[in-house]
Amino acid sequence: MKKIILELVITAGVVITLIICGAAVKNSVYAADVYRVTASRVEDTVVCYGKIQYKETCEVTPPSVGRIKDIKFIKGDIVEKDDVLFTMYADIPEEYSQLDGMLADVVNKSELKITAPVSGKILDIGIKQGDDVINTQTAVTIVNSKDLCVSIPVSESKISVISNGQKVRITGSALGDKEYDGVVSEIDNVAKQVITTSGKETAVNVTVDINNPDDSIRQGYTAKCTITTKVKNNDYIIPYEAVEMESGSKGAVYTYNDGKAVRKSVKTGNEYENGIEILSGIKENDLIINFPDKMENKKGAVKINKLLENDNA
Repeated sequence: MKKIILELVITAGVVITLIICGAAVKNSVYAADVYRVTASRVEDTVVCYGKIQYKETCEVTPPSVGRIKDIKFIKGDIVEKDDVLFTMYADIPEEYSQLDGMLADVVNKSELKITAPVSGKILDIGIKQGDDVINTQTAVTIVNSKDLCVSIPVSESKISVISNGQKVRITGSALGDKEYDGVVSEIDNVAKQVITTSGKETAVNVTVDINNPDDSIRQGYTAKCTITTKVKNNDYIIPYEAVEMESGSKGAVYTYNDGKAVRKSVKTGNEYENGIEILSGIKENDLIINFPDKMENKKGAVKINKLLENDNA
């Protein structure tokens, strides 16, 4: 009887020991979120700020000295080419100063009709009825309301990657949640000194045409221009928290392999909002462990807690 009781006690002890050991082993397995490596489409970009303006303006001047009789439009009106903008009386030219009084009076009171040389929107009117004017002052400024651009100074350190035809994403605090597409249309040949938040800087002015602007865009607004300088379709982008950075472009990641963490040396490239570019050391469908620094024993057992997929594939 005593022998049976002893055997039961021993058996129970073994079972309890196994349970405790199993729990200890189980607790020593790190539950990791892993990131599946897939090729991503990434864009190299340059971000600059500038002012929205009309690309081309037409300034209408009086044909001679004289006095304004009547103005046909107001600021903001849309005009067509050859519409009469204003009328005026021309003063007597000096060559007619010796004419007899009657002829001089006819010339002096002749009414001139000044027409719009182009179609567009009246941006500004610099005259009013009864004004005496000269033939060098701007009376009316006309712009094409759909011909808007952003003038941006690009630092000399970045201008080498900018070229005509590159696509641009245009945003701004005054534009709310709206985004507009644009394209680099012109790059100045001369660099200039400009004032930035960090002080004086040498920059080259770049013009970005805005595609299909609407009434939300106004001249003078500040715009943020994100210029796409290069598109790469087969890059590996890994979250920052999954990479142990070393010196220069060297780093390391830990891959999940049959329940174990395997350290791999990698070469890093550009940095992006969603992670860092891995140039070599990993391959498609590798499972990269997120937050490897949380593993107490990086050579110990690992299990998958959550599989994370690449949103930019």
